[in-house]
Amino acid sequence: MPSKPKNRGDSKKDGISVEACHAIMKGIGEMEAENMLEGMTLEEKIPLAFEGARRGSIEDICFVSSFLEKFPETHAKEAIAILCKIIDQLEIITPPQSPSARHITNIALLGLSRIHASSIAHNRHTYHGILERSWLSILCRMQSVYDEILSSSFPSSSNLPFDPISAMTITSVHSIISVFVDREEVLKQNAGAGDGLLELLFKIWLTPDALMFDNSLGPLSPRRRCLYILETILAIDSDSKGVRLEMTVKTVLHQTRWELDLATERYLQHLRDPAKACGKCPMLFSLSMAIIHRLGEEQCSNDTICKLNDNLLKGGLLPITLKFLSFLLEEIDKAPESRVFSEEARVRMIGLCIELCRNSVTTRNGPYWTSCLLDLGLLSVVARILSSGQLLDISRGYLWSMIALDIPRYFCHRFVISAALNAVKKLTHSGDIKILEADDKGDLWRTFTNLLLERTTLKMALDRVNPEPGRKCINCKKPDSEARIFKCASCMSAFYCSKECQTISWKSGGHRLKCSKLKEVIDMTGTGRPFDIFINIVALSEFRRHYPGIERRLAEMKKSGLQPKDLFITITLTVPPTIVLRPLQEETASAGGHLQDRSRPSRVNVARTYDCCPNKIRVESYWGGRSSTVHTTVYLPPYDQLYLRGNVYMNNSQMKDALLICRRPAVDEEEKIIAFVLDEVDKHMMDAREHFVPPILDDNKSSVTIYDYIEKKAASNQNILSWLKLGSKF
Repeated sequence: MPSKPKNRGDSKKDGISVEACHAIMKGIGEMEAENMLEGMTLEEKIPLAFEGARRGSIEDICFVSSFLEKFPETHAKEAIAILCKIIDQLEIITPPQSPSARHITNIALLGLSRIHASSIAHNRHTYHGILERSWLSILCRMQSVYDEILSSSFPSSSNLPFDPISAMTITSVHSIISVFVDREEVLKQNAGAGDGLLELLFKIWLTPDALMFDNSLGPLSPRRRCLYILETILAIDSDSKGVRLEMTVKTVLHQTRWELDLATERYLQHLRDPAKACGKCPMLFSLSMAIIHRLGEEQCSNDTICKLNDNLLKGGLLPITLKFLSFLLEEIDKAPESRVFSEEARVRMIGLCIELCRNSVTTRNGPYWTSCLLDLGLLSVVARILSSGQLLDISRGYLWSMIALDIPRYFCHRFVISAALNAVKKLTHSGDIKILEADDKGDLWRTFTNLLLERTTLKMALDRVNPEPGRKCINCKKPDSEARIFKCASCMSAFYCSKECQTISWKSGGHRLKCSKLKEVIDMTGTGRPFDIFINIVALSEFRRHYPGIERRLAEMKKSGLQPKDLFITITLTVPPTIVLRPLQEETASAGGHLQDRSRPSRVNVARTYDCCPNKIRVESYWGGRSSTVHTTVYLPPYDQLYLRGNVYMNNSQMKDALLICRRPAVDEEEKIIAFVLDEVDKHMMDAREHFVPPILDDNKSSVTIYDYIEKKAASNQNILSWLKLGSKF
């Protein structure tokens, strides 16, 4: 009858008992020592045990490992050399993946982990020299131990079965690393050695507590020492020392054969509850944040890292980051003895969290993660950070770049505008908005709010004539909260709750006549795809506002023999926008011989033009990541209202009648300002700034904030966006 397979909790595994492992790890008592000496004195037993260990006797190897701390200094040195030699020659003795190889490895590693308790512990130079000669073999064996444990794809870290022998062997790995890599010069030497130390330390960080024989994270614990070593190596300049964390992650994921979901769970395991985790081991929490921050900095450096970053964000990294920021800010008000982090560490971690937030804004699918951050209260946390004074200059620069540049470039997406509006309203209600207004970088905050007011005006006007999904059925008026609403497949603008309502609307509700006209206008204005609608409206608005400057450049190009039909306009929705006119031949040549992005329209099909301006505008909008610019094409409709004229300005100082707004004019490819005029949106904003009065106490009728005032006025103002002629086509 075949023998029953062993469970992970059996008292023996591969020939070594749990009790023997305990004896080696914790040291042996008098009774155990007497049994192992077999009636001999220690001096008599040592030569025999050394000889047997050299032959590969498991009992003698176990004796050498167990008695290492009891040996005199000379014998301790020889014992360390024997254990290292055993690991060096293990591939010759037996195949490295066989059961015998594994338990011999375990015994030898357990013995080396007792160096710190031996008589030779004070003589670092001696044992360092021995370990260094065999370090690659030792490191390889320690890697094997971890690979065996971590390659098991458990569903979650909380359901891991406990294997005492593997757990004790893992703990021995911690001790060996903390014994060998314990000096700054060794740390620096191994930082870029490419010997696998970084991968091993990374696996130690990833290992769940459930697999630890001793999961203590006290100041003197070997595991904490290993985490400190990892933190130190990561802090060494990656360029000069060759630390490539992203390649380490890719290697570890490959070695452990983890699915990304499991990897995400392991990466976030130390971060779920910031307050509790920091109380347990602040260094482990800060190290975890630092590793994830470093990965985020790589921004799609390879596909594996990119997918892992996406999963970390989906797994809850942003709520964790903002909770941690709140925890750090709450610490400021505590008594010094009650604080978890020193002031220096706290300032450093606040800066790291700011960079994490900024990385999430600029990563792929940035508009979505930006709206999540705003919904989670990013602006309120920013106000608290600024008022605390807990910022380094470099972190302050990152913060204001995120507020004034990174987030506003997504104000061409309606859902981002909605999230920003709600966030700013809450900031206004709490009074924290005054902190940002009073900051010495307050002009950057005004850039944020002015662009938000402008795009809110456009959004509300567009919502009036072309509502976003999730409105009411145009036949029965049933809202999306009561039924599943879908769009008319032709015009993409009428909403229905059922096929019956759509049929009624088509036959007797008048939509049959409106649909074709609306589709004609949508095709003409380039708003055929739902996600392009507002983006293209913003681009047309910028074209219209800057038409005087565009007209000047067209006139200059005509002098050189170029006609509008020979030109191509690109509007990039940066902050401020960029408007570029180039000869069509130059645009076509720049694409020649290169694969184009699938989302890019043809650069050649722009022949038909009106007399005054090119017929098509290419709109470029940023969606995050390194190469996620989305290109769409706007067909300029033949409306005179698009070619806006009036008093022409170049900067704010010239606008004596418009000092209530802060206009950032568009620039060309050389960053030269393009002349502009004030349009209906500008005048609407000026009116709001001039006439809005905050409500007095108990006034429930007046607009609470200027944003409410703008929304209300824009929703009822038929003149805004009338240039699209949408009103007459409905």
